Amino acid sequence: MSKPTRKQAFEEAQPQIANAEIQKALDSGHVAISFKAEPVMLSKDEIGFIALKFAVLGGDTSVVMLDRFAARILHRLIETANQADWDPAKLPTTFKA
Repeated sequence: MSKPTRKQAFEEAQPQIANAEIQKALDSGHVAISFKAEPVMLSKDEIGFIALKFAVLGGDTSVVMLDRFAARILHRLIETANQADWDPAKLPTTFKA
């Protein structure tokens, strides 16, 4: 049996987001308002991960580690949102599917 690729592992572990979860995040103000990013070096010349520490409304923080595959997917998502001219000031206070 061959070892799964990173893409296969990503797809098999990909979580779903229910509308109720999105609404709960909006209601609780669980919105990232700032972040700090640091590369995590595997060697002098090789980045293994990017560590992201998010500051969330209300004062909470959360650290997430991104590998290159996840970072590329996140980048594509942000580029798509940028093409739609998203504006956080226009975010609704409730989410409707």
